Amino acid sequence: MECELADLKATAKLARGSLNDAYVAALLGGLRRYHERHGVDIEDLSMVMPVSMRKSDDPMGGNKFAGAYFAAPIGVEDPVERIAVLRGIVLTLRVEPAPGHAVPGSRRC
Repeated sequence: MECELADLKATAKLARGSLNDAYVAALLGGLRRYHERHGVDIEDLSMVMPVSMRKSDDPMGGNKFAGAYFAAPIGVEDPVERIAVLRGIVLTLRVEPAPGHAVPGSRRC
């Protein structure tokens, strides 16, 4: 799979998602097509990804990431919709108390 960075950024903006949301959504789209070619219908794919736990009032410096485990929307065919769904999941995960306590201040997930 190939995608120009400018196209990825434009699609992310259209879906009101981040560049990272668009990147992960593109990978999920590729995985969906792979499974379809092998005759497997799949709606969700279990995945883990680092989610920033930084808040707007956190002091500068350092990172706060937590490993978030969730069902990724691999079955959503429309790329813009898939980005938007993924963005919603990520935003929900950012306010969950458990990921923030799992590895506070850690770069590892």
